[in-house]
Amino acid sequence: MNIGSLALSAMAAALLSLSSLSHATIVSLDFDTAATGSLLQTTPLVTAAGTVTLGGIGQSIATNGHSSNGIFHGQSADSDRALLSFSFDVSSITFDFAGEGGGNFIAEALGIGGNVLGTYTFVNTTCSATCFDATNVVLSGSAIRAFRFADAPGGGSFSFVDNVRLNATDVPEPASWALAAAAMLGLSLSRRKVPRR
Repeated sequence: MNIGSLALSAMAAALLSLSSLSHATIVSLDFDTAATGSLLQTTPLVTAAGTVTLGGIGQSIATNGHSSNGIFHGQSADSDRALLSFSFDVSSITFDFAGEGGGNFIAEALGIGGNVLGTYTFVNTTCSATCFDATNVVLSGSAIRAFRFADAPGGGSFSFVDNVRLNATDVPEPASWALAAAAMLGLSLSRRKVPRR
């Protein structure tokens, strides 16, 4: 191994380690403004991490009747769920919720194929338009792509979610991939045997 190859390898490795320093992207949805989801019922929200959409049956963005805006859900059947989907991978979802007094709340984190990655339930909700049953509830999983919730089977059929925070999974920048290729090239060159003269 010659000095040039060692130097090239060390430089590529150093640049790669510097470029990989990144921070998680948090997408905050408080539904108070267009930039934080107030128009999600009719318009997908484009964020730095990707696109967020709202679907499902019986959901709407509530602008009054609660202590703040949020997703209101009143399902007509126990199988109905409000559905918040995203075009990017998420490692955790934090949210606040309220339910109709006497209801049972259920929330789920879903993978890209609809598989359930995490579940939260709350039995016998007690809140009304002025309080939350629980705040800062966290659902975690690998590559979460959707969040759905509802009043659970046997409940009173109304539920409400607010202050949703999506912890988007880091994706290496294009520069990181280029530097990774340079590092691999440097390692490859450093391992080649140089013929002696």
